[in-house]
Amino acid sequence: MKHLKYIVMAFAVALLAASCSQDELPGEGGDTPVTGQTQTYTFTVSPDIVMEREAGTRTPTATTDDQPTRCFMQVYDAAGVTQVTTPIAGTPSNDEGDYTFTTKLFSNTEYTYLFWADNANVEVTNLQAVPYQAGTVAFSCRTKGTPETVAKTTVSLEHAVTKLTLQTTTETSVDAREAVRVTASCASSYNVAAPARSTFSSQTAEKVFDVATDIAANKEVASFIFHSQRRRARCGRGISFAEADH
Repeated sequence: MKHLKYIVMAFAVALLAASCSQDELPGEGGDTPVTGQTQTYTFTVSPDIVMEREAGTRTPTATTDDQPTRCFMQVYDAAGVTQVTTPIAGTPSNDEGDYTFTTKLFSNTEYTYLFWADNANVEVTNLQAVPYQAGTVAFSCRTKGTPETVAKTTVSLEHAVTKLTLQTTTETSVDAREAVRVTASCASSYNVAAPARSTFSSQTAEKVFDVATDIAANKEVASFIFHSQRRRARCGRGISFAEADH
């Protein structure tokens, strides 16, 4: 009878140990999160604020006008069709311009991630239709993968705009209140998931000189930022433009 008592007690201890093992949560001493289980993930993004062909002449801190003031992330299913989250505002994480995002997603599950950064002040409710303001900087990125994979690295955002710099070919001058204008077919609604599907319209940006100004030959007159397909300068006086691609 005594032996039977000890056997029953040993069996009870074995059942308790098995129960504790089954209740152990992933991430708390267990294995990799089970596919489909909800987990909290933190993503980090870094806008690359140096435009192509400017890297040799400008530094990332050359002007705050080239830096975004806000950043958003939105998650879709793997096909990029079904919305999983609304746009999430990023939190500035350091002096380098990085942003972080924290959200809950299913582990080991493929998603499409959309990122957008700018220095505009319009409301953003969908990263497949972002209102774009001519003259503002903008950065974007679309990537796919499991949250475990994407969260491991810093996502780099590339320019979604073109910077046009107007220069004189000869020495010239402008009068006070005289304007220099550039007209471009510009994205008024930008689709981060498929940029080619963005909505374009003709927009004109201008610089009005406050005072009469003398400008030496081959010197900058003004610069303008667009998300543009086609552009033409309306300026005259031998003024031409140079372009820094997005």
